[in-house]
Amino acid sequence: MLPGGDFKLFLTRLGYQAMLSLGLIENPATGKARREESQARMVLQDLRMLAHKTEGNLDIDEMEALTNLVRDLERHLGEDE
Repeated sequence: MLPGGDFKLFLTRLGYQAMLSLGLIENPATGKARREESQARMVLQDLRMLAHKTEGNLDIDEMEALTNLVRDLERHLGEDE
């Protein structure tokens, strides 16, 4: 079992959920990759909210990891600016 309470590990878990939702990796339960864009958008909204709520409270590595995850997910969803 992986430990809880580590912010970067938490982001990794959210990133894994996003990759599943984007169909980039197979769902271990079904053995199939399936794109669920609405689910991926929900993860993106959660990450944006997390970035807003934690602004000024993260160390540089944590903020960079969160920013990169949001940017990568936006790119995959065609929301990059």
